Amino acid sequence: MCLSPASFRKPMAIVQLRSELGNLRVENADDQAFVPYNLVKGVLNKENVSAALLESKVERQDLESTTVYILRGARRIFAILLHIYEVKSILKFIAYDELQPKSLDQSLPFRQDVLHFLPTETAGRFCEAQWQFSAPTFSRNFAHRELSKRTVMPITRSIHIGKGSVGQVYEIELHPGHHKLHQLEKGGSVRIARKQISIPPKNRSIQDEGRVLSILNSLKHPNILELIGSYSFKNDLNLLFPLASQTLEACFSENDRMLGFEDRASVLCALPGLASALHALHQFAWEDVKYIGCHHDIKPDNIFRHEGRLILADFGLATMKDPSQGSETRFQEGQGYYFAPECEDYEHDFQRYPIYRSSDIWSLGCVLLEILVFMDSGDAGIQNFRQERTVKFGRHFKSKPFHHGSHPSPVVMQYQENLSKVGNDSTSTLVTLIRDMLSIESGKRPIALHVQRELSCVAVKHTSHEIDTLFQKATSLDPPFDIILERERFRGWKDEIGTPLPMQGAHFSSNEVCEPISSSTIASLLEMKKTLVSMEDPVHNDYLTVANLRETNNILTNAMEAPTQKAILTKVELRLLDQARRKTHQFKSDLYGQTPTFQRVGLLAALENMYNLCQNPMGGLSKKWQLDRARLYNLDEGRSETFHLGRYAYESMHHDVLIQWIYYNARWANKTTGTVLFERIDSIVEFLHKISSVDSFHILDCLGFYHDTTRHAFGVLFIRPKVHTNRTMVPTTLFDLIRNTKDVRKRPDLGQLFALAHALAQSLLECHSIRWLHKNISAHHVVFFSKTDGSSTCDVSIPYVIGFDHSRKDQPNEYTEGPWDVEQREKYQHPVYRKGEHRFCPTFDYFSLGLVLLEIGLWKDLDAIFGPRPMPDDYHEYISRIRREHLPLLGPRMGKIYREAT
Repeated sequence: MCLSPASFRKPMAIVQLRSELGNLRVENADDQAFVPYNLVKGVLNKENVSAALLESKVERQDLESTTVYILRGARRIFAILLHIYEVKSILKFIAYDELQPKSLDQSLPFRQDVLHFLPTETAGRFCEAQWQFSAPTFSRNFAHRELSKRTVMPITRSIHIGKGSVGQVYEIELHPGHHKLHQLEKGGSVRIARKQISIPPKNRSIQDEGRVLSILNSLKHPNILELIGSYSFKNDLNLLFPLASQTLEACFSENDRMLGFEDRASVLCALPGLASALHALHQFAWEDVKYIGCHHDIKPDNIFRHEGRLILADFGLATMKDPSQGSETRFQEGQGYYFAPECEDYEHDFQRYPIYRSSDIWSLGCVLLEILVFMDSGDAGIQNFRQERTVKFGRHFKSKPFHHGSHPSPVVMQYQENLSKVGNDSTSTLVTLIRDMLSIESGKRPIALHVQRELSCVAVKHTSHEIDTLFQKATSLDPPFDIILERERFRGWKDEIGTPLPMQGAHFSSNEVCEPISSSTIASLLEMKKTLVSMEDPVHNDYLTVANLRETNNILTNAMEAPTQKAILTKVELRLLDQARRKTHQFKSDLYGQTPTFQRVGLLAALENMYNLCQNPMGGLSKKWQLDRARLYNLDEGRSETFHLGRYAYESMHHDVLIQWIYYNARWANKTTGTVLFERIDSIVEFLHKISSVDSFHILDCLGFYHDTTRHAFGVLFIRPKVHTNRTMVPTTLFDLIRNTKDVRKRPDLGQLFALAHALAQSLLECHSIRWLHKNISAHHVVFFSKTDGSSTCDVSIPYVIGFDHSRKDQPNEYTEGPWDVEQREKYQHPVYRKGEHRFCPTFDYFSLGLVLLEIGLWKDLDAIFGPRPMPDDYHEYISRIRREHLPLLGPRMGKIYREAT
């Protein structure tokens, strides 16, 4: 065994350990040293702790338990004791822990009076040294903490990046060993924002901002800046937030008119989230807790753009009140041009008045208007707009408000008018909303939920139009049917949602508020648009594109009520039927066959393809074997699940017929695959007709087939045999016969059973001799005929084999559909074939025949033979169980030869 060099390293003695810990010191942004806890853990392993305890003369009987105690939660305290050369004092800490479940390290930092169990001088040195080992560890959503002024913060970097309504904002970096903010970090360290409010604690702002954010944090709203946590330190309140990308004001200073978003649709889709955040503040409701809140300082500086969202921030002036108190608040303070006219009276010594939530609506309206101006005219447009709004109050005061005291601002009104004429439907709709939001009379402004709904409508309408255009482009030439299908699904959804029409000019009442479109719906639309845009890439993946479109359509549709989903599906089906003669050459059926809701859509596509092939046979096919549905009458559908009965007028004769169905599914929608399978039906019918005259095949004479569009199937017609009296005989299956003759006296005699087994084996041998696979042998597909319906026992020695609906030639290049998920068939299928691991081969037919012979010999159906216990999926286990539990029963009944053949 080869040992690494570390294996020979001796445990560090106390001096060495102390030195090693000292070398781990890191300086923070305030030039204070601390020892990161993650590094302490690395040094204070079991070997080093034990060695230090042993050197400190700790009794050997206490060595193991003390080491375990330290490793479980006292490493920091042990490091401090190492630092002051008081290692053995760890025993006193343990002795005085009061058998509490929390670790010793969780009690840090200690006041000196608490350390009464230590000598005074030792306790003093411990308290002095503890701070460098006790730097806090930050986690997400921690409750407010009051930190000692001696605390050494694990902030390794701090940069001033701005100021809020109250306080300064810094970008800070936390040491990787002192945070658990793994969702925020991109490396070892993590960068977050810290807002430092240097105001006496009695000030309302300190108390309220932390409280408001703590309350809002419970909602986990994606458009409200998350509060990681708060702490008081050196008479300052500190609020920690994730570091957002950029303020809206900073976006205005750049020349990207899309504000850092991908396109106009992305900008419009971000706006409802901002209104949603304001609504969450105005009408806070979480579990049984309700508040009325106001922000009081909405402006571009307090809105962040981050990861495709607009995030409301800076709640320094915000209030949260009990609903019984109402939302009235006297305007306190603030700077900027976005305050509502009722906040301060510029014309009368800036007198302040009571304000309500409607003041926030005004401010948001101002922000929305500036966004529109910027998207239309860029940075220069914003600067001009602000400059033109400049008004002078009194002799010295200038401002750039969106109002003229108690009157509307002519400049703002002119800009609104100009924007409404740009020819963009979404812009003109937004201008109408903004006019209502900037009403001088606060009572006429819409509530936040109405604003959210209107913005949602604009976003959905604009994005839906872009998606429609992209779909039109994608389906303009010769598109895959899958794309056509997803286009129609989307249009069906859009029709039902009404794309929806904004409430222009509507009366804004707090009653009967229509819920806005969900953020997930808007996000799904953007995802669909992104997928369609990706189709313009020459190397895009068709399969992945269709899968993404399907998934997005599923999300959109599943968000609707069940009746609406049904209406959408009906519209899709009708539209596809209108296109029933179009090409479907690239239908990816496996995407839809596995989705029960849209299996019928796939069938419609297959119906379209089969209809075309029936009307215009491909290649060398003729209509020789196609029959006229109108000539079929007296259809009896209730006799059997396996077949139906009827009469068919053919060449001046009327035949009693047995009808078997060849059902098709979404696979047949693919033009190439559908043609192959359609040709196979023609081949099957011709094959059955030719071999029916050979008695050893035990096949009914086949007349032909017809297309039944209502069943999504082809009906194959067989002529039923007649007796010498010209009376048609009535069929029954082997399965039904076994179940209906439980009385031993009514069962066939042994000679008939042997003849039946021989006939079935002979029939299969004949098929295989001309390289034809049956693929569907079961007790359901062996029929007998009696003179009347139950008047006498039928002769089982004369069976007829049916169920050729999926039979084919035994050739390597012959198309195969694989196993069908039909319970009747699954029971008789070979386990290997059922798993889809192998093409069908003659061996699988013989396996099915063996199960039928087992049923004949025991005169029980498979359910009765195998019981409720499921058969193994593994072939060898399956065969082993049959041989062990069931084959031995055949000997006494049918003899050794029959048993061995089975």
